[in-house]
Amino acid sequence: MIRFTMIALLATLMVPTSSFGQSNTTKLAWQLPVGRKIDVVMKQTMEMRQTVAGQELGTKMVSTNYMLWDVDKVDDAGIATVNSAIERMTISMDGPQGKFDIDTASEEELEGAAAKIGEQVTELVGKQFSQTMNTQGKILSVDMPDEIASGNPLMSKEALSQLIKNASPVFPDKSVAVGETWQQESTTAMPGGMGSMKIDSTYTYKGTEEVDGKTLDLIEIAMEMEFQGPIDSPVKIEITNQDTKGQMHFDSVKGHTQKIEIDQNMVMKVTAGPQTVNQKVRSITKGSFSVRQ
Repeated sequence: MIRFTMIALLATLMVPTSSFGQSNTTKLAWQLPVGRKIDVVMKQTMEMRQTVAGQELGTKMVSTNYMLWDVDKVDDAGIATVNSAIERMTISMDGPQGKFDIDTASEEELEGAAAKIGEQVTELVGKQFSQTMNTQGKILSVDMPDEIASGNPLMSKEALSQLIKNASPVFPDKSVAVGETWQQESTTAMPGGMGSMKIDSTYTYKGTEEVDGKTLDLIEIAMEMEFQGPIDSPVKIEITNQDTKGQMHFDSVKGHTQKIEIDQNMVMKVTAGPQTVNQKVRSITKGSFSVRQ
């Protein structure tokens, strides 16, 4: 379960801005002035149900990550260096392993599985990441402390860095019109040497929308995922059904994402030798972004 927490908290920097010209097109370009600080709250609700030997088991996890992004510098080519740190994490788990709540801001003593997971996530709080990106939003490099990966033996530092790079949407280098789409392909290594996951993302610019009294740019998101396991792997993973969609709202006045929501539904068949496990996963990720005054 810890790797799902890692994926949630490593949701990467998505801070685009839109500049409007005299035409009906919009140029999406990142603008990150030095010294800007952005509070980010990412909440992921995940429900998993799997059938093993005719018995159905279910797990629900809700994790919330509170982060601060700080623009450190921008070079002459417009490449920004953004530092980010996790200030607080909360996890609520209800499944076969028990029910418990974790809050890194709490001094409550934990026991059993909660204590182990709590120790791992507490190690992440206060640790600083650093990313460099260009004006299209492409992340060029990632720097993170070694202990980030050491707390999760199934995920290497290199794999986590790759996950961050691939998760960020890269915007077109030209203006886009309402209804125009663009694609992005990425491949991320799976934990434990289980192969990789290929993700094909389609973004569609929908124009502007009034939200909470603000005029925001709206981009719809659709994703298709495919597991690519090693040929000789004893474990085979097949996605038999999937539906992933979402949307992002941008505040073009302040130049940052206002909110993002991704709703993912997936049915998988996992085969290990003679045993087959059918698993259903629904994950809803919501993020809110606000400039710290």
